[in-house]
Amino acid sequence: MRSEIAVMEEVVLLSVYGSFNAELLSADTKYKVEFVLQFRKSKNVSGWDKNPVRTILIPPGKTMKEAIQNKVNLSEIGSEEPFELLAGEFMNSRFIPSGEMQFHLDEKKEKKTGLVIKGVKITPMI
Repeated sequence: MRSEIAVMEEVVLLSVYGSFNAELLSADTKYKVEFVLQFRKSKNVSGWDKNPVRTILIPPGKTMKEAIQNKVNLSEIGSEEPFELLAGEFMNSRFIPSGEMQFHLDEKKEKKTGLVIKGVKITPMI
């Protein structure tokens, strides 16, 4: 297992993108995809109260037109402790022609500081 952490100093354009081969997950199982985030401790954290971030989940075998999109104000849920931001849920069917899913996190309007992106968590919903 590999662990990487991205620490944002100051940006206007936040755009995080990733993909995962869902063929590695159990078939016929519902999953949730979450970004694991954290605000920096004792550092300048700003810009998260003005505009919501957008999460996008494109389930396996789907297109951007079929994507699950949400907007969330991080200043209302964020913490100096790690927290999860739901990108979406999907059923991993054994009949899907393409096994890749994609996930995005973005906000493009304001200057922002102090976000730590710890990773993405894919969890079966039991």
